[in-house]
Amino acid sequence: MSVKLLRHHMIESIKLLASDGEVQLSCYPDFVCKGDEIANSLGDWLLLYQEKRELEDKLEDRYAFLPEELMQIIDLDEDISMLAPEEFSDYAILNSHEWKKIRDKAKKILILLKEEYSLPDKRSI
Repeated sequence: MSVKLLRHHMIESIKLLASDGEVQLSCYPDFVCKGDEIANSLGDWLLLYQEKRELEDKLEDRYAFLPEELMQIIDLDEDISMLAPEEFSDYAILNSHEWKKIRDKAKKILILLKEEYSLPDKRSI
C-alpha cells in the first residue's frame, strides 16, 4: 500500500475521531464493539504508515506527514490508548468528557493538516 493511500486512510480515521458520537457509532454495525473499532481505526493505519515510511524510498515524500503533524497524530492515538475500558461503551462515546477531548484534538489535527472536516468515508476507516 502506498504512503499516499495510507495518508488518505489516516485522514479519514481522524475525521471519524473528529465526528460527533452519533456519526462515529453509525459507521459500524451493531454486532461489533463500536468503541474498539473507532479507537483502533487510527492506530491500525498509523502502524502501517510508520512501517511503510521506514521501508519507503523517497519517491513518496510529498505524501508523508511532516514531523509535527505525525507527532500530533501519534499523541492523539496515545490519548485513545489511555482511555479506561468503560469509555468504549456507546453511552460513553456519546456523553463522555474524554471522548469530547479526543474529538477536539482530532479537529485541531485536521486544521493542522489543512483538511476540511467532512463525514468520514466509511470505506476508508
